[in-house]
Amino acid sequence: MTTLYFDSKHPEPRRRANIFKGDIYVFSPRPSTRKLIDFAHQLAVEAFAPHDPCEAQHHMPPEKFAEILGKLKPQFMHDPNVKDFMRDMLEDFGADSQKTYFDVPRMRTMTHGDYLRTGIALAVPPHRDTWFAGHQSQLNWWFPMKGVQPDNTMILHPGYFNRGVENISNRYNHNDWLANARGEAVQHVKKDTRNLPEITQEIDHSSDIVIQCEEGGLILFSASHLHSTSPNTSGHSRFSVDFRTVNLDDVVSGNGAPNVDNRAVGTTLGEYMQVADLSPIPEEVVVAQ
Repeated sequence: MTTLYFDSKHPEPRRRANIFKGDIYVFSPRPSTRKLIDFAHQLAVEAFAPHDPCEAQHHMPPEKFAEILGKLKPQFMHDPNVKDFMRDMLEDFGADSQKTYFDVPRMRTMTHGDYLRTGIALAVPPHRDTWFAGHQSQLNWWFPMKGVQPDNTMILHPGYFNRGVENISNRYNHNDWLANARGEAVQHVKKDTRNLPEITQEIDHSSDIVIQCEEGGLILFSASHLHSTSPNTSGHSRFSVDFRTVNLDDVVSGNGAPNVDNRAVGTTLGEYMQVADLSPIPEEVVVAQ
């Protein structure tokens, strides 16, 4: 059974342990999260000017929208200010700066209707991040940024945390993805032909959870949770930010969520950096995974 914790003050090790059992943590906005989200929103406002980013799809063709995202998303991801925001935020949430490693945060977009549902604004069906070579100890941090409502948010399917589903994660190779597919996202406007891992069965939606929190709030959950993008019927585009963390002790010891159906090849751990000094995870640890 999945437990939802709201604004919990659990110590960080206990929080990780609970997340590995399938529990989900939800936090209200706080200064450290607002800095990151407000910065991301300002970049989006500047990129889509003179249009509101959430309404811009109604004023331009999808190709133009994708072109803007193709510049905006890397700009946000690689801005040096972002790493400072990340360090402050993770320390604020009690992470051990020597043991905790994070990947760069990414801005996500989900447009209304069928305007743009592939490539750089991919509408993702039910999946686990571990199918994309995420480590079993990976934690997902998801922040509403702008325009998030119950009819365009993220859906979690906790009934499948300990229950495997039919999928083709075995066709995903992370090294191939880095070398070829990731950089092609902006080209996939009408149809996404990249070799993505997919679910191959229908699922029971009776356990679905839709969590609505304020802009700058946080949903924290295991990478092994089955989750998906809600169809956007809100009338405007949704913007969010997410990133991932691992604790080095968990990686080395193999501590994490159960692997019930993941067969992806490779690991994303080579892309992580330490909170304290931004150094990478030791190469011998990455190679051993």
